[in-house]
Amino acid sequence: MTSTSLAVNEGKTLRKLCERTLSKKKWTIEEQLIIEDINRQLGGGKLLCRGQEIEGAAMEYAVSEETEAGEKYLYVPVRAIKPQEGGFRMCYTG
Repeated sequence: MTSTSLAVNEGKTLRKLCERTLSKKKWTIEEQLIIEDINRQLGGGKLLCRGQEIEGAAMEYAVSEETEAGEKYLYVPVRAIKPQEGGFRMCYTG
């Protein structure tokens, strides 16, 4: 993320940034396949960062890293998981 886009995205939730990224239309064919897979995983699933659902500001999850060329960037590891199929589900009614 560049410093310009960082300033624009400051204060946004990580969920909103992920949703906005996934809704973009300009992707290479390889990227389209990845996006389709992520969206399939999200059908009833969740976005996770470091094992927890993402709810806070994007900057709360960001880790500063550096490329081999010395360029700094912010990294946020996000996973899309779909709910497990089968198993036992308890529902309580009151």
